[in-house]
Amino acid sequence: MTFVGTTGELEALQALIDANDQPVFALDCSLRYTAFNRAHAALMRLLYGAEIALGGRLADYQTVDGDRRSALANLTRALAGKQVVARAFAGETERERHDIDIVHTPLTDAAGTVTGVVVRAYDITMHRRAEADLRASEERYGLLFENMLEGFAYCRMLYDDEGRADDFVYLAVNPAFTRLTGLQAVVGKRVTEVIPAIKAETPELLDLYGNVARSGVPTEFDLDFTPLAIWLHISVFRPEPDHFVAMFADLTKSRQAERELREAHERLDLAQRAAGAGIWDLDPATRDFVWSPQLFALFGLSAETDEATISSWEKVVHPDDRESANAAHAAALADHTMLDTEYRIVKPDGEVRWVNALGHATYDEQGRPIRMTGLCVDITERKRAADEIKRLNDDLERRVRERTRDLTAANAELEEFVHSIAHDLRSPLRALSGFSELVQADYYDVIGDTGRDYLRRIRAAAHHLGELMDALLSLSNVSHCDLNICDVDLSALGRDAVGRLREADPGHPVMTDIEDGMVARGDPALCEIVVQNLLGNAWKFSAGESPARISFGAQCVDGRRAFCVRDNGVGFDPAYTDKLFKPFERLHTAEEFPGTGIGLATVRRAVARLGGSCWAEGAPGGGAQVWFTLGDPW
Repeated sequence: MTFVGTTGELEALQALIDANDQPVFALDCSLRYTAFNRAHAALMRLLYGAEIALGGRLADYQTVDGDRRSALANLTRALAGKQVVARAFAGETERERHDIDIVHTPLTDAAGTVTGVVVRAYDITMHRRAEADLRASEERYGLLFENMLEGFAYCRMLYDDEGRADDFVYLAVNPAFTRLTGLQAVVGKRVTEVIPAIKAETPELLDLYGNVARSGVPTEFDLDFTPLAIWLHISVFRPEPDHFVAMFADLTKSRQAERELREAHERLDLAQRAAGAGIWDLDPATRDFVWSPQLFALFGLSAETDEATISSWEKVVHPDDRESANAAHAAALADHTMLDTEYRIVKPDGEVRWVNALGHATYDEQGRPIRMTGLCVDITERKRAADEIKRLNDDLERRVRERTRDLTAANAELEEFVHSIAHDLRSPLRALSGFSELVQADYYDVIGDTGRDYLRRIRAAAHHLGELMDALLSLSNVSHCDLNICDVDLSALGRDAVGRLREADPGHPVMTDIEDGMVARGDPALCEIVVQNLLGNAWKFSAGESPARISFGAQCVDGRRAFCVRDNGVGFDPAYTDKLFKPFERLHTAEEFPGTGIGLATVRRAVARLGGSCWAEGAPGGGAQVWFTLGDPW
């Protein structure tokens, strides 16, 4: 191979070529070959079918435009004094692929002037594959580290001046460690910084970790870790000197379950002793019984004199209960279920007592019962109390039925009376109204001013009495009408009521605000009564305001949807709020505001039938707010 250049350059290039079996070549500043090795000549022949020669221009051999432009860009940067690394690959399939780094190194003379470029190819396939394997391994390790259920902490041990384990630094922890301990952002911190009480409350922990970090002998132990109020199972090993890895499993729930089970056994034992319960063991095969002293006492027998009795325990069971008691025992054994039955026993002195027998069997590998244990408790007093409660309940139900029947009859009689009175009064009222009209028509000029005033009062009283009768009938009907429960548009009812009020009183200017979308479950007729009465009251009591304002809307009150009618009228004294919803109770005189005094009582009864409630708020001269809710109808 022939080279062009100084002696030093030629020697250097020759040495470079001799040391590389990968393509190597050198170019001068005109990008003409000054040196190349056989591997590069073979590559150019393979790629472009070119037979290269010293002094030839690289670009003249590159017949692919893209290759030529890319090479020119890299070589131009190298001639500017920069080392350029370009990535290329060879091989048609992924399996055959070879990754190659092409390094462009500037050649300089003694004065530092760039005289050319050396281009070398490095096959980095194995390196790339090793890096890929390493990344995959790290990803697998990271996935395991992030998702393992046990807590993991990698730590460096710190010692005091005398070589004793004194502290350690967290180098890495996994998410399970954070979930388990509740400790946040511990990496890089000392444990005494993270858990200040560790030396005072668990000094043995540092010694255990220190022994592993020094000796390399792994260990595992359970620890009541009081600084964090948890029970832990800890496994410790040493990955490198003066370091340790601790893996944590939470034993808190299992320890708590053990404690609760132990306490339950203790409470059960105490309850058995306190209740004087008797316990027996039965061998189903031999029918041999073992009784506790309490059971002998419960049955009124003696362990010394009545030992034979226990082999045929059915003898102490009441004759009427023996069949059911035996059937309950047999069913529990056959079905592998708990025995829980009640029966009577007869003591030797003839006294009859009730017992509750509770039992549980154990079985061999073939499913055959080998033992039945549990418990006999005297429930005689409980039975007597239950019988007494049943008797009292039966008596209470009887009295409730009788009282309900009486109230129903009384209500029906009262309703009939109201309707009868209303019917009977219609005729004299019509006569009173008719004759007063005749007097006004025929004797108006004769009776004088005083007589005409008397006549006006008579007609007004007759009209008021008619309104009272209508209001009483409406109040009665509210309590007994059939309900048709459905979705009711209260907003539409409000707009209709305001429209009728405007038609009846066109000279009363009122600004109204009816909220849209107020739909509730209720009876349309009762809801109409409620809305009409409330808006009618607001219209009446705001008559003296200019302008009068009335609104009807909804909002949440104590977790329930409540509807409210507001006005800016005369209001009322809050001390008399309770009177508002009682029949005939009026807070204003009839001369001030005409009416029957039954409207709000009707509202309350209608709302109550729909399962709701109503209340009012107000102040003298400050307007009024009347609220109501709707719930489950009755």
